[in-house]
Amino acid sequence: MTSPHLESIITQHHGSAHLQVVFVDIVGYAKRKRANQFAVINDFTRLVNASLDQLGRSNPEYTAARGVDFHRDVIKVATGFGLAVVFAFSDLPAAPAEFGRRLAEAAHQHNHQAQCRQFEKTQWCNCHSSFQLNIVEREGEGVIYREMNDAYGIADSTVDFAQRIPGRDDDNGELVGVGAGAGPRVQPGILRVEL
Repeated sequence: MTSPHLESIITQHHGSAHLQVVFVDIVGYAKRKRANQFAVINDFTRLVNASLDQLGRSNPEYTAARGVDFHRDVIKVATGFGLAVVFAFSDLPAAPAEFGRRLAEAAHQHNHQAQCRQFEKTQWCNCHSSFQLNIVEREGEGVIYREMNDAYGIADSTVDFAQRIPGRDDDNGELVGVGAGAGPRVQPGILRVEL
């Protein structure tokens, strides 16, 4: 699917853009049986798409004025145990954090429905598609390009998957942890929400 927004960055700015990247990892994904991994990734994908839909509905003036569709104009890159969601909207700086919070809330609601003791104890299980997420936001300058399969790709240290450590609080990212805990906690210097 062609994105007029991303194409304008590629043609007018040689792909150079300020990027905000939301890394989302599914905690304990590799420990699960394949059938459960399949169920988890399907529910995870559904919640990511729903969160992008909600982001669009919560910014109607912005999306209407610029013709933005967050499904088309946000780059999504599978990372193995999750996803990198790349926002290239310098005039909508709160979008990545809003997306992360919406996804965290959706995951919490999804997990609450199962009421699984094993999941509550270990943060993963093979009996339900409940999942805990580590969500880290990073930003910086990067390059957007068209990949060989005609999808959009990203490059630069902002999106260097090897450098990110989900769940680790540092100066380079904002962490939102979603667990099975009792309520939200905010720590100074970073945003950390544990539900």
